[in-house]
Amino acid sequence: SSPDLLLPSGPGDAVVSELKVLLSLDEDMRKECTSTQTRLRFRLAEIHPALERAFSGHRLRGSAGLAVLERFGGPHGLSVAGRESVLAEAVSASYKASPAERLVDDIFDALGQQTVEVPGSIMAEQAVSIYAARVRELLEQRARVLEAVEDLLEFKPEAWLLQTIPGVDVLTSAR
Repeated sequence: SSPDLLLPSGPGDAVVSELKVLLSLDEDMRKECTSTQTRLRFRLAEIHPALERAFSGHRLRGSAGLAVLERFGGPHGLSVAGRESVLAEAVSASYKASPAERLVDDIFDALGQQTVEVPGSIMAEQAVSIYAARVRELLEQRARVLEAVEDLLEFKPEAWLLQTIPGVDVLTSAR
């Protein structure tokens, strides 16, 4: 190796390298989470379109929605479990009872809109349960990565200065 190709290394270089690894990992997990949520949504729409609409927007990223789908799967599992069991699961996984109650109300309103069981729906419900568990797991892992990024940013004061700008969060300042 040629000594003139070696660059001086300072204590901040290790932090930058570690941040790059964590940010790359977070990006990979974000993409996988989005892909898994899309597959989950597709499976729900395939077997029960009204139920898929009940899980619109943030409800497939929220702890209550994911817990309900992970435990009960889909329309058949939710119907068999009944409103009280589904509500208990949603409330136990949620930070607040009222959004969980609204979710369960929307779920059972949706279940009442479809009277036909789609062939293959039992296997699709198993897939929904697996996808919901994977999304929950990915969100938990991303939260751990974010904590590690925050810990590393303690060594980069300019990142904290950037975060005082509206719209700049921890991940953006780390980049």
